Amino acid sequence: MKHTTLLSLEQYLARTFGVLGTIFVGVFFVRFFIVDAVQISGRSMELTLLTGEVHYVNRMSYWFDTPQRYDVVQFVEPETGTFFVKRVMGLPGETISIRQNTVFLEGGSDGPVELRSDFLSENMLTDVKYGQENFITVPEGSYFMMGDNRTYSTDSRDFGSVPASHIQGRLIGF
Repeated sequence: MKHTTLLSLEQYLARTFGVLGTIFVGVFFVRFFIVDAVQISGRSMELTLLTGEVHYVNRMSYWFDTPQRYDVVQFVEPETGTFFVKRVMGLPGETISIRQNTVFLEGGSDGPVELRSDFLSENMLTDVKYGQENFITVPEGSYFMMGDNRTYSTDSRDFGSVPASHIQGRLIGF
């Protein structure tokens, strides 16, 4: 003889809310600790990233590693708390210079080394901002960020180097 057990309303609601709670916690965990979506706003990363595009940020990317030169990252600007997406150009302790429309890594035994610029559009103007020195030493534990559309980019040339603790993660695919 088969017995069927009917759930009371309390048991049904408890199970339903338990499942919904588990789903909520899972989504929360993924959203804030693993992958996040970011919608690009502004021209500072053109032609690499265009306004309105949605990209994904790997929030775990720097748990066991550090940002590398040319990574495209999302970070929080230290002074204003504004989120930005930019490219890492200078690493902790390095000295970079901006001259002759080019970014150089200084201090090597062979003299300055021109940093890669194949992601820039032709005739892109790369210059220091008003009042900025030509040579910038990146503090330990910080990174120098620049947009790919340098003429229209608010970046480390404006607000200085970004502490590693402010970097949210690396954009997937860049």
